[in-house]
Amino acid sequence: MNIDKLLSIIKDRSKLQCKFDEKSNQLTLQIEKNNKLIYKPELVGNIDNSNIGAIVQYMQHLNKKSILISNHINKVLADKLQKANIEYVDFSGNMYVNSPPVFISIKGETPQKRSLSDITQFKLSVASIKLIFTLLVIKKPLEHTYRELAKMSDVALGSVSKTLLILEKHGYIVEKNRGEKHLVNKDILLSKWCIGYAEKLRPKLMIDKFSTDNLAQFKETNPCEFNFLWGGEIAAAKLTHYLSPQIITLYADDALPLLQYKCRLKKDNNGNIELIKKFWNFDTKTYKENHVPFILVYADLLSSLDERTQETAEIIYDKFIRKQVE
Repeated sequence: MNIDKLLSIIKDRSKLQCKFDEKSNQLTLQIEKNNKLIYKPELVGNIDNSNIGAIVQYMQHLNKKSILISNHINKVLADKLQKANIEYVDFSGNMYVNSPPVFISIKGETPQKRSLSDITQFKLSVASIKLIFTLLVIKKPLEHTYRELAKMSDVALGSVSKTLLILEKHGYIVEKNRGEKHLVNKDILLSKWCIGYAEKLRPKLMIDKFSTDNLAQFKETNPCEFNFLWGGEIAAAKLTHYLSPQIITLYADDALPLLQYKCRLKKDNNGNIELIKKFWNFDTKTYKENHVPFILVYADLLSSLDERTQETAEIIYDKFIRKQVE
């Protein structure tokens, strides 16, 4: 991160003195001699429609007073962040601070040269994202061998050791009694996973998109007959009865020609039925509604900008996930 450039932007926009302490990872804005704002910077290189929902959820779940730092935040996304009262600054000069007595709102500045890597502090590879999904879903994950975790996550054995070291370094795996290792801070890890999933993994998993002339009937299809699982809005609708799904998401190991034939699905790049490749190798048959694990339903919902879909994501989190990650 180009810290000098960032401090210069903050000073110019806020007319306040500021400094960054690398050791404590604190950004301080000096208001008066004995009055200052202290933030923990949260760095996200690229923010777009696919991950803005996950970023909002992540920032809202943080305990410490934080400020989002990114390369560029366009006006539409800035409005979303401000509505959620998430303070931010980017390298284009856009800035939002709402901590009385300071209020600053700057939007619409022209994008500048990149000054921040994609995820500076907590960089996750595609393999890491797949493994973390397994760690968050299965019971007592760290009691499994590296080889078992690699198989369940469909990743190379070396990726397991690398990812677990990263998680230890950042405080998500700790050693307790008698050398036992435990996954902790799972709520924050989940939020970071959702961002990484939307940005890096999900786009690689899209098999195809379809449309149909009988969507209502298709929604009643039995997944067991065709070997797929419901995800996203359709799964959330069946779980909460709160949402009328507009996007129908299916997860499967591969293409589903029989389903395509029997349900008269037509390939359509703009269709509202999306088939996504399943990326894990462990049993999910405990879910009665034939849906993907709850955290994946949640992550899919966060990629939508629709307010009711976002509300449904919160319902899913409160009802099915919160106790799991506490």
